Amino acid sequence: MDTQPHARPQHRNLLHQARQSPRHHCHFSRTFQRVLEEAGAVFDSRPDAISAQITSDGYLTLALSPSGDQWAKMRRVMRSGVLSNAVFQWLHDKRREEADHLVRYVYKQCKNPDSNESVNVRDAARHYCGNVIRKMVFGEMFFGSGMADGGAGVEEREHVDGLFAILSCLYGFAIADFLPWLEVLDLDGHKKKITNAIKNVRRYQDPEIKKRIEMWEKGLKSEEDDILDLLINLKKSGNEPLLSI
Repeated sequence: MDTQPHARPQHRNLLHQARQSPRHHCHFSRTFQRVLEEAGAVFDSRPDAISAQITSDGYLTLALSPSGDQWAKMRRVMRSGVLSNAVFQWLHDKRREEADHLVRYVYKQCKNPDSNESVNVRDAARHYCGNVIRKMVFGEMFFGSGMADGGAGVEEREHVDGLFAILSCLYGFAIADFLPWLEVLDLDGHKKKITNAIKNVRRYQDPEIKKRIEMWEKGLKSEEDDILDLLINLKKSGNEPLLSI
């Protein structure tokens, strides 16, 4: 019977040495730093996927675009014009209004005899997220008139359902990501599902965007009230719109 201790695997020896020896720890730190410096763009980038390409309309957005000129452009736009601390503080009242609205809606549901004094938390949370985003981007809580109790109307439900349908397929396994020539067959059905969901989402968003652009062009609006106004008023050096629709 072998009484000698089993040899530690090589990779475990290296990790053990790195933990025990400051010299080895520094060596590993420098190695990892060099890898990140040389291949940082690879780690920063997003994968090229059919679902992401369709959702971002050909990689025009920041969150889904692989690293490149378009990604760098949108990163500058979002960092300076949308995701800055000043804009976050500026939109505080809109988020507070929606939080107050949620409290009132939950209270009414608890007092509603038809709901058995119960609240669908999943439904309330989903539409609260949608309402907050619509409030900050479009300046309004509902695309339509909403419900009498303050709940989401048909328009808002279709809009939120479309967004969640897109998320359910985004970066999901698709054979076309490995064999692009199979994209036309849409074997997993993701392409059709995402395309239909995008149509439902844009059916409500696009009219609001076009209406707002016309208001600025005709001089009917002069003050920025939400994120959409900020994006519309981003200009190039020649006073031309930086973004297009």
